[in-house]
Parts: sequence; structure tokens; C-alpha cells
Amino acid sequence: MKDVLSLDSQVKAGGWPKTKYVGRDLAGAVFGVVGFVEIGQRAAALARGLGMKVIAYDPFAADTLETAVSRDLSEILRTADVVSLHCPLMPQTHHLINSERLSLMKQDAFLINTARGAVVDQAALVTALQTKSIAGAALDSFEEEPPPSDSVLWTLPNLIATPHVGGASRSALRNMAVQSATHIIGVLEGRGYDSQALANKNLASAA
Repeated sequence: MKDVLSLDSQVKAGGWPKTKYVGRDLAGAVFGVVGFVEIGQRAAALARGLGMKVIAYDPFAADTLETAVSRDLSEILRTADVVSLHCPLMPQTHHLINSERLSLMKQDAFLINTARGAVVDQAALVTALQTKSIAGAALDSFEEEPPPSDSVLWTLPNLIATPHVGGASRSALRNMAVQSATHIIGVLEGRGYDSQALANKNLASAA
């Protein structure tokens, strides 16, 4: 893990800070997954492939062969070097990561949110980044999208931001289109649909 943003800006400015920043190995670091269903499990597999130790929190998911799932979020936050959020947004997860829980994280830990913006209390995260109570964060989703141009987020050197494109690969977009068309045709022809792929399960009876 390296401070890529600082390294990039300093090299582009004519510097060569070869010895100023010393990174940490991913191998052996602890990757904490919050929300351990399909996407969280895939993220865990990628982290495990880099030699990271995976720990997970989910109040509903069962243990897997590779990972024991904790019911104690505080334990995950205190232990992980990287905390990666993959839980859905619902009343129980709104501002799940708040100032109290951010304060549990290691000072050299990183937070990644590729879930929904409101899972994180953004104001609390800004404070944590400004005071460097955590090392940094990477956000693909925000409480307000897009954030205003004068947002304090854009002043934070320890924040990486992307415009909610975590799932926007060519193959993923193609698969979503094919899956949607297949289910529409299935309903029209009386064959039904795959309920596992249904986002709004409460509307299933209408189909």
C-alpha cells in the first residue's frame, strides 16, 4: 500500500521522492469485508489472492470454507488494515460507519466504499480524514451524487473518488443487458424469471 496520489503529484511536479514514502505490503495485511454476500465474497477472494488475511462482518451470512463471519462489527474495524464496504443500504445500515465506528479503526487503516454512499456518515468521514485518524479512503459512492463542486471532499489529499462506476465494466454492463432482456422475454413467454436476480422482490407479483 503506497501513497500513490502524493507520489503521482510530486513526480509530475518535477520531484523524485524515491525514499520519502515507504509503503506496506498487501501480503499479510488484514482485509475486512463488511457485507459478506456475493460481491463481498468476490472482493474477499481477490484480496486473498494478494496474500491478505480476510475477516468479515455480516449479521446474516454464514461462514464459508475460507472465512469465518463475525457478528461483531467493532472487532472487524479494530483489526482490519483495509475496511471494504459491500452491504446494502437499508435503515439498519444508514450511517453504519459513523464517527464512533471510524474512531475504532487503526490510524494507518483505509476505508473503501463501493456500496451505497449513505452507508457512511460523510461528514464524520471528512473529519476522520482531516484529522488523519485514519490513513485514507476511497469512495465510489456518495450521500449526494454528484457531490457539489465546492464540496470539502475535493480538498482532501487522502481521498480517492470515482463517480459510482464500481460495476461499470464492459462485461458487467453487457451481462446486465442480456440478463434483463432474458427475464423480460421469459415473463412474456410465461417461463418466469430468476428470482435471485430480482432487485425489487416486493414487486414480483406484478410480473
